[in-house]
Amino acid sequence: MKQVVGVLALVACVGCSTPTPGQPEVAAWRAAELEGAWADVEVEPVERRGPLSLSVTVGDEELAKLEALDARRASDLGAARNLCLTLLAADPESPGLLWRAARADADRVVLARAAGEPSEVRDLASLSALDYARQAAERAPNDADAQAQLAYALGSTTHLLPMGERSARAHEVLDVVKRALTLDPVHPVALETKATLHLRLETLPWIATLFASDLPESDLVVAEGAARKAFAAIPSLEHRLLLAKVLVERNKDEEALRVLNLALPTDRWPRDAEIRPAVLALRDELN
Repeated sequence: MKQVVGVLALVACVGCSTPTPGQPEVAAWRAAELEGAWADVEVEPVERRGPLSLSVTVGDEELAKLEALDARRASDLGAARNLCLTLLAADPESPGLLWRAARADADRVVLARAAGEPSEVRDLASLSALDYARQAAERAPNDADAQAQLAYALGSTTHLLPMGERSARAHEVLDVVKRALTLDPVHPVALETKATLHLRLETLPWIATLFASDLPESDLVVAEGAARKAFAAIPSLEHRLLLAKVLVERNKDEEALRVLNLALPTDRWPRDAEIRPAVLALRDELN
């Protein structure tokens, strides 16, 4: 009887959580964050570690700013975000800056998680990223970067929706992923998002599936294929961890361990330093 009561209590609480922050809260948080951003947008040239992600034509001045921003992100996520916020404040209509602002706030989520900041900070950053990504995608419908970042932002805020709205969001994520991959079949962010969504759908707890309706079809084989392509495009620790998680769910623990053991490099890609503890934790679990 106690077990039945416990299950009924759990069912009653599904979807119950701290109220999702609204646009006023997000705007206030943004304003506070901007106060800490750099006022001076002039930065010293920084060596870039990969090609500039740019799928729209821009002028030389904006191109220089975007190159500086991408280069800064390669070495310092926090500093790059400050720079991005400062540049965007001066040019709020730029699609290139808008999707990078979405990426910067997604980086803020990673930084907050690594620093043990409250979940409210991560939620605000995720919602802010989604707003920036929607603006970018609307202004640049044929920009693979903008569409891929929108897909990522949509996926990373699904947990903030009521249970009854999450299935529709999953369909929306897949639609935007498809649009991004039509524009760029090997876009790493779109592939990462595709793999993550299929993985999450395949590993939903039973209580979530009980209340879900009209979920999109999912497949761990699809998740593995997308994760492999994302890792091949950018062999970051983030993509390495995603691929390993998919392999574990496919009962390929030995291969997952090989992926995690594969000459773990020093922090080369953005987010590597923040993701490394999770990579090492899963590796230790599989050993």
